[in-house]
Amino acid sequence: MHKEENTANGLNLVTDIQSEITDHGSIALEELKETGALIQNKLSINSGFGVFYLDYGVRFAQIKNGTLKFWPDDFDAEFLQLARIFNEDCELKIWENHDHFRYRVRVDGQGGPCEYVKAEQILWGTKFETLESGWIRSCEDRGTEVILPPFSTADPGSFKRIALTTHHYITYLEHHQASYSDCRFSGFILKQ
Repeated sequence: MHKEENTANGLNLVTDIQSEITDHGSIALEELKETGALIQNKLSINSGFGVFYLDYGVRFAQIKNGTLKFWPDDFDAEFLQLARIFNEDCELKIWENHDHFRYRVRVDGQGGPCEYVKAEQILWGTKFETLESGWIRSCEDRGTEVILPPFSTADPGSFKRIALTTHHYITYLEHHQASYSDCRFSGFILKQ
């Protein structure tokens, strides 16, 4: 069982866990267009989330029954810069690398012992609206908005912010110097 040391600054040290990178390599653009097959081949998860950084914006997705669902429609993989497909236990990270795409899969709960710092990244928006099928519009007065996948059934008036939880994995270098060696997304939480 892991130990989590809570701190006043919002960064929590998590120890006594196992984690490893189970797969890495290259992905062709055509494989990215078949996201459902890609998720099943690399992660084998039925539920989770995705964040897609595109040339023209950021899109969020929900993984339901092993398939990525976007609101209101899909995206064109040709505009992808970075994708993070994740749940509480694992992440598939895909990034553009010159003329092709690279990927890595990180899984917690298997592999060697490690520790990480758990952080909460506050997302854009202080005004919330529930959309069709539980999707959440997060916006500000000046018009910028993001559409987040359903992750909570809480009433939009019951919270003040939404945060993305991240795990920052620690590696010890020579002379016992600590450094972050990897980072993965793990979920969403509501902030009061």
